[in-house]
Amino acid sequence: MGSLQSNEQVTLDNFIGQKRLIEILRISIAAAKMRSELMGHILLKGPRGSGKRTLAYAVAEEIGNVVKTVSAKTIQSLSDLAAVLTNLNTGEVLILENLEAINHSCIDFLSDAMGSFAMETIVGKGLSSRTVRLDLSKFTLIAITDTATQLPETLRKRFYINATLTDYSENDLVLLAKKWSFTNEINITDEAAERIALFSRGSKRKLTNTLKRARDYA
Repeated sequence: MGSLQSNEQVTLDNFIGQKRLIEILRISIAAAKMRSELMGHILLKGPRGSGKRTLAYAVAEEIGNVVKTVSAKTIQSLSDLAAVLTNLNTGEVLILENLEAINHSCIDFLSDAMGSFAMETIVGKGLSSRTVRLDLSKFTLIAITDTATQLPETLRKRFYINATLTDYSENDLVLLAKKWSFTNEINITDEAAERIALFSRGSKRKLTNTLKRARDYA
């Protein structure tokens, strides 16, 4: 799960960084549960190494429903999209990675499905063509993207929470370095954690890779 993979389950309680966003997510999920409603769709965007995928799984864990994951790179036709969405059961969470890579011909259909939980398509050609409506189970979409600038406004508006993750602070990276070392049963000094955090320049992915290399040399 994410780049800081360990035996420990990442949850909103132990997720490091993005404090304001974590607070918003926690309140929204709790409110949805209190009203016995489906959690709204969530878009997580930000630079590579900012922890989007790890946070997506932490949010899904907090929602507490069955989670299914797919890369938008595999959705290149309407039939691909239909296969993914019809495979969902009521209340399940779909984590859609690389949202920016989805085929543009599928974007409008995905947007409609997020709003109405149904897909409409035209079957046949000419005078014999007809519109077919495919009802879907209600689901929560957590989409992950490095950039949302290429996504149409109609799709972006479907997300209840549209959040941009920021780079990790040096202090957060120090905590992550110590946490990674502890869960992997490695001793690390404060000075080493601080040096590696500074070298990582706000990226958790770079931090993890540097820690692994330092472990190998040690």
